[in-house]
Amino acid sequence: MSRASVVFIGAIWLITITLFIVSLHGTHVDEYGLLPRHHLSNANYLIYPFIHGSFSHLLGNLLPFTVFALFIARKGLARLLIVCFLCWAGATLGVWIFGRISYHIGLSGIVYGTWAYLLSYALVKKSIKSVLLAVVTLILYGSMIWGILPLHPWLSFESHLFGFLTGILVGWYYASQDKLKDADDHK
Repeated sequence: MSRASVVFIGAIWLITITLFIVSLHGTHVDEYGLLPRHHLSNANYLIYPFIHGSFSHLLGNLLPFTVFALFIARKGLARLLIVCFLCWAGATLGVWIFGRISYHIGLSGIVYGTWAYLLSYALVKKSIKSVLLAVVTLILYGSMIWGILPLHPWLSFESHLFGFLTGILVGWYYASQDKLKDADDHK
């Protein structure tokens, strides 16, 4: 894993914690959340993953994000950045089109996307390393699967669901590409 990958993960922590501290001082940062089918500001699309409603929400996203990002970073910084960007874009688009009319905040679309990426990648690639990483994520975070269902009205299951679906597609794509590359390398 590169030093740049660690810097990227650290930057996500810094931005997220900074916005959380700002929110503790009475600033209503939740209005920078994503409001489906409403264009409020371009900043909302960029900022909403970093806004969290409580300390438990913050840690509940940052801790699994860190684990999943570190696992993805073994393929390099470029892979980590692309996977995170695509999961963010997929979750954002899905929530914007299909989400309930309320402010959606938090990193969970990216968290669910990176988790699904690791699971999907392992299912397609079938390498020992990828399967072991997927098993570790299932042991640590397997109960996350319930988050893609509309079980709690205060939870943006839409972010979870569309991040997860995007992660499956991205994992499938990269595993397929890596399998082809491995086959070419063995010729």
